[in-house]
Amino acid sequence: GFARQLVLSDFCKNLTKCTENTLRIKGTVQQQISTFAVTIAMKNKSSILLIALLSGSTGASLQLSGRNKEGWRLLLISWFVLPAVLWVAITQTSLNISMLRTIFVAAILCIHLSLVFFHWRSGSKEDTQYGSRWSRVALSCAATAVAIFVVSAYVWKGPIVDTSQAQPLYQLSSTELSSAFNHDESAFRKKYDRKIIAVTGTVISQGVDFSEGAYLALEPANGSPADFNCYFLAERQADITNIVPGEIVTVIGVVDGRFLRNCYIQQP
Repeated sequence: GFARQLVLSDFCKNLTKCTENTLRIKGTVQQQISTFAVTIAMKNKSSILLIALLSGSTGASLQLSGRNKEGWRLLLISWFVLPAVLWVAITQTSLNISMLRTIFVAAILCIHLSLVFFHWRSGSKEDTQYGSRWSRVALSCAATAVAIFVVSAYVWKGPIVDTSQAQPLYQLSSTELSSAFNHDESAFRKKYDRKIIAVTGTVISQGVDFSEGAYLALEPANGSPADFNCYFLAERQADITNIVPGEIVTVIGVVDGRFLRNCYIQQP
C-alpha cells in the first residue's frame, strides 16, 4: 500500500510538472506567434513595401523576420534593377537629368533616415537580432553614400566637352530655340538635349548664378515666361566681361532644356 501511494504521488508530481511546462510552452509559443504576427503585419504595410523599392536596407530588415527570399529580392531591386532603370531613363529618354538626379539622391537619403527612425522605435536592445539589424542598415547607408559619390563624380557629371573645338549640330537664333521649347518641351528635349548647338541672339542681361556660375541671358521669343540662359565655365568667364546688353553674340554650348552649358563665345 505504501509503495502504491508513493508511485501515485510521484505520478501526480510528474503530471503537475508536465502540465506546468505545457502551459509555459504554450504561453511562450503564443507570445512568439503574436510578436511574429505583429512584425509581419508591420513589414507588409504598403508604405514599407514602397520604401523597399528604393532602399536596400529594407530588404535587409525583411531578412530578420525570416523572409530571406523577399529580403534578397528587394536588395536586388534596390541595387541593380532601379539603377538600370535610371540609367535607361537618362540615356534613352528626354527627361530632365538634373531632376532625376535630385529626386534619386533625396529619396535615398530621406528613406534611410526614415528607416533608422523606424528601427529605433520598433527595435529592442534585448532582441538578439538588434545588433544585426543595425549593422545591416549601417552597411546599406555606407553603400548608398559610396554609390551616390561614385555616380555623381563619374557618371552624371561626365567628361567636359571642349565646345570651342566641336562642330555644332544646329545653328539657331535664341528666339527660334525659345519658341520651340515653349511650344513642345518634350519634343524639344528629344531633339536638342545634350547636343552641341550654336545660338545667335541679343544679350538682355549678364549675371552670376550661385551654383552655376556666370551666364548671359539671350532674348527669348515674344511672350516667353523665361530667358534663354548660357552658362560659362570659370576659365571662360573673362570672355563675357566686356559684353553689354543689346549686343548680338553667337554662343556655342550643350543644350539642357532652356539652358546652354559649357558655353563658348564664337568670334566673328
